[in-house]
Amino acid sequence: MLLRSLLVLLLASSVVACSDLAALDTGGDSPALSGEEQATVRVQVDKALAEQRYKVAWNQEVAAGADRGRLEAIALTALEAQSGHADDMFVALRTKHGGLSASARERVDGLVATARESGSWSRALDLELLTADDPPAFTRAWSVYRAAPPDRATALLESIQEAKEEAAAAKESSD
Repeated sequence: MLLRSLLVLLLASSVVACSDLAALDTGGDSPALSGEEQATVRVQVDKALAEQRYKVAWNQEVAAGADRGRLEAIALTALEAQSGHADDMFVALRTKHGGLSASARERVDGLVATARESGSWSRALDLELLTADDPPAFTRAWSVYRAAPPDRATALLESIQEAKEEAAAAKESSD
């Protein structure tokens, strides 16, 4: 399910705009907030997260200054909750920052390890595809494939191949 969402997102010309998530490259659209104003907005971010309103939390954090660590935390929390907005968030983070920070990657690694240990190979693969720093290579997704039992390998391989094709097509259309 996450893979399908990722593939649709990769093909969208403006992924973030399609989901109503605030874009990370909107510098200059509105006046910068003062430190006190940022703190006030971030209180609302925390409230939205507590209510599992991930899109609202993301948009408010972008308004508050788009702190990478806070945005990654929102995206990871949405991912853990299997919110569809996580897909868009990771695409935006990859586009803006080229990938996840080491601490965010560590958290993803924990989610992947948990999925693998419970035998949820498709979930582990979806997590790696969604959070990949290197589409269409998907290096980390291949590590899930290599570790998977043979009876799951065919479905995982098909998912990786489909993701590679879609990522390549999206790259071509953006060039």
